[in-house]
Amino acid sequence: MAGNLTKRGKDVWRIRVGFGEDPDGKRKAYSETFYGPKKNAEKRLTEILNEKNRGTFVWSTKISLNDWLDHWLDNHIKAHIAITTHGQYTRTAKLYIRPVLGKKLLSQIDQTDVQSLYNQLSLTGLSPRTIRYAHAVLRSCYRDAIRAKRVAVNPCIDIQLPKRSKQNAKSMTIEQAQAFIEASKRESRGLVYRLMLETGMRTEEVLGLQWRDVDFRTGKLKIERALVFPKEKGQSWYFADPKTESSIRSIDLSGRILVELKWHRRNQLIASRDLGLDYQRLGLVFATDFGAPLDGSNLRRRTFKKICDDAGIEGFTPHKLRHSVASLMMARGEHPKVIAERLGHADEKFTISTYSHAMPGMDREASKRHADALYGTIG
Repeated sequence: MAGNLTKRGKDVWRIRVGFGEDPDGKRKAYSETFYGPKKNAEKRLTEILNEKNRGTFVWSTKISLNDWLDHWLDNHIKAHIAITTHGQYTRTAKLYIRPVLGKKLLSQIDQTDVQSLYNQLSLTGLSPRTIRYAHAVLRSCYRDAIRAKRVAVNPCIDIQLPKRSKQNAKSMTIEQAQAFIEASKRESRGLVYRLMLETGMRTEEVLGLQWRDVDFRTGKLKIERALVFPKEKGQSWYFADPKTESSIRSIDLSGRILVELKWHRRNQLIASRDLGLDYQRLGLVFATDFGAPLDGSNLRRRTFKKICDDAGIEGFTPHKLRHSVASLMMARGEHPKVIAERLGHADEKFTISTYSHAMPGMDREASKRHADALYGTIG
């Protein structure tokens, strides 16, 4: 039986679709009561049959949130978001959503359940930012469930969320940045972090660089991929697209860093020649002694921490080098659009809202320029 439509009353139809046999040899069939004109019921039957043929059909009557999350993460959004973001969605669902709501039926979760979840997370001390991220994941999950006609309403609408805590992104002063650069020169892999401090690149972007991305003639560097080391055990590294579409960008390099990259390239070629077939020729700018990709987590523990200790600074992570680039450029009066493009932000408004604390004197200067225009410059 492929599928059939049976009239059960005025504008009431029973849709039934066969799904073969289960492991025990019992026939499996999906049934659904549809209310509306026959042509709409036929359209719904066709949708189910098409999804069955594509292997994407989910039984909506008894599906739990856990089951729908599995299906949603593997089918609905995987092709539309970066792999690293998909990993964040998966971990967020595992840590904060599934333990409380996962076993409930997708269709039975209401606003009270969702609000209760967020209240519980707040009581555990979870940050407002993390709770809001969990909310974004759950809301998106239900939005696609509605599109797939699994549920009628989104229980994540009109939920009271914890207020955002206004926190300025921690960044280095120019003196700290200079001390960091000097300390990094004493580490064999310190160039990784000097390049990050000049360009504002993310760790996964700089470790995904290949020599073909560096144009020594024009002095430009292209960012087209990210290197990912999965947190799940047993999975190997892989190249992925950068975090967002705007993260694919080109950056002008200083003459100083270009000279350092040339020397680094020369030394790498000598080492690869000496090792012969034992060297992995992946074309990576930054690699292990045998040419393999560098794990950012290991590099942070072994190199970044030592550089910070030697420089006498604390409380920083590699990602905060990115914040430092933005803040230092903002403090010098660089246009936010230039900074946004350098960092790969999609919108300069985000750059301004995040790093405006680095411009304490700009309002005063703007006020003076405005007054001078109104009243003329007073000598």
